[in-house]
Amino acid sequence: SRANSHSLRGRFRLKRRRFLTQGTLGLSTLGIGGQSSAELSPTDLRPAKPIGLAKPDRRVTKDNISHCRVADPRAVKILQCTDVHLHCDRERYGDKADQRTREDIKRLVDQHQPNLIAFTGDVWHDPEPGKSEEIFADALSLMVEMDTPWLFNWGNHDLQEDYGPAQGALTEAPKSLYRGGYQGGNYRVRLDDAAGKPLHELICLNTTTQGIQAPQEDWLKKVSTLEDRSKHSLCFLHI
Repeated sequence: SRANSHSLRGRFRLKRRRFLTQGTLGLSTLGIGGQSSAELSPTDLRPAKPIGLAKPDRRVTKDNISHCRVADPRAVKILQCTDVHLHCDRERYGDKADQRTREDIKRLVDQHQPNLIAFTGDVWHDPEPGKSEEIFADALSLMVEMDTPWLFNWGNHDLQEDYGPAQGALTEAPKSLYRGGYQGGNYRVRLDDAAGKPLHELICLNTTTQGIQAPQEDWLKKVSTLEDRSKHSLCFLHI
């Protein structure tokens, strides 16, 4: 599962909510300096930022894997929510759009009863200076209030002035499967049956603003040598 959120500046800039409300289904190519967006890599489109790389500001588990029990191995359900962008375009929509988003996700959870929810990046949106803690707390409450096990990937808009407190809070939050605090936001989630037997493994990568680069590749190589790896894997990342 892969989610992309390209913020194109200049005359091509189009805000997410305007994009959605206009009913546009997709943009195939946008010319930038003679190149299409498909030809540009994440490193061309965005400056590097240390998103989710700091270690937790408190003592939390150093385990790089979490476990989620599944009652029926034949019917595993994962609800993916990406690019939620809480607190985006507040000057235009106030908090009404965010409230609708919360209601929509809760309705999907109630309807499908997933085993877990995958929040795959850009849960919140570029906090203004001095507001990052407040906006993170609001985003965290969204994930927690679904009362369902959840994993989290960092997205390129999930900015914080200090990532240490966020790393700790993400790890300790109720129903959280996040275990990336000591590995640069990279971690594993293992789905087990009722007896604790491994079924599937979810690989969660932190692609910051740059996509998969050497740190992610090195971590993946290390994980590939572990003896407790599941035969069946699925990877979640944002870029």
